[in-house]
Amino acid sequence: MANWYNQTLSFRGELHKVQEILDFIRGGKDEDGEDMYIDFNKIEPMPDNLNESEKRDWAIKHWGSHFNAFDQVMDELEYKISWTTKWNASVKIIKKLSDKFHGVGFILEGGSDQHHLGSNYRMDGCEQV
Repeated sequence: MANWYNQTLSFRGELHKVQEILDFIRGGKDEDGEDMYIDFNKIEPMPDNLNESEKRDWAIKHWGSHFNAFDQVMDELEYKISWTTKWNASVKIIKKLSDKFHGVGFILEGGSDQHHLGSNYRMDGCEQV
């Protein structure tokens, strides 16, 4: 049985910079027709020519997750995005995102539904703090 990791990403910085990030990471609709507030492909696109096994391996290596974010919710008042991934936090892909947007703080918080494990990651530019 898979462990699902629920997480929330919030930002600290000037509103126009935060909005630029939100626009950059926003995807279209997922396969269930739900809005994608964060699409890992916007941060690091997966190559189109991979088979299913290769896609999984590529995603783990480049995104740190078996597949893209799902069960996404956007808190538009607080500028927070919540989502679920399989097994672990999306630290690797959020680190890549923070490397692209210096001067904005990224706070990734979350926990596992199975083991009641929690974690907090704070990134500002390319440094984890």
